[in-house]
Amino acid sequence: FLEEHNWPEVSKKCREQVVSVRDQFLELLNISSPLCPDSWLGQMASIPLPIKDADAFKKKLLEIYQIQVPVFQWECNEYLRYSIQAYNSNSDLDKLLSAVKELLS
Repeated sequence: FLEEHNWPEVSKKCREQVVSVRDQFLELLNISSPLCPDSWLGQMASIPLPIKDADAFKKKLLEIYQIQVPVFQWECNEYLRYSIQAYNSNSDLDKLLSAVKELLS
């Protein structure tokens, strides 16, 4: 399956999307430096959010936008973690960015 579907290229594309979306989140949230360098990212990234209630934010993402992603507290900070797989589209990622922007405004 992996050879037949050129999985190294699929994985590379997913990683590139993770970095691109991470950079868009950093710009949206006015964060000057990422949590880690690009080379540390695979197909998943965590973004710090300026919120106080991770569970409430996660619930709103699901109820309002039908987006289900982990939103959690770690070391007194709130984070959203997203991952990208072969089946995710750019419109999925745009929807996530837009939903976070709307909920934070």
